[in-house]
Amino acid sequence: MYSIDANTVKWENKLIYEAPGEIKSHFNHQGNLILHYKVHNDDKVKFSTEEIVRNILSLDFNGNVIWRLKMPEKSTLPFQPNYQNLRMDDEGCFWAGDGAAYENKFDPNTGEILESVFTK
Repeated sequence: MYSIDANTVKWENKLIYEAPGEIKSHFNHQGNLILHYKVHNDDKVKFSTEEIVRNILSLDFNGNVIWRLKMPEKSTLPFQPNYQNLRMDDEGCFWAGDGAAYENKFDPNTGEILESVFTK
């Protein structure tokens, strides 16, 4: 059994992953976890751009990162955003977005972006 507390993931009470920021949401999907964490502005200098921007990932229960969700190739924003939300729709499809300009539908097994919907 796994547990999540703030920014840590434990499997059978053993720490298997520590995220750079607070874990905001997660899904157990086919034996792996899909995590979304948020790095606070004050902490951004401590982490790599990849850890800050690609803040949705899939993790196995040995603590191995299987994939990190990429950002869309084209962004209408003048800066590189990170993901603000992770959700599963009524049909079981996974979506991640910046909360303002776009959402990405992605394959939960590979992290491949299947569709990008720009909302602005």
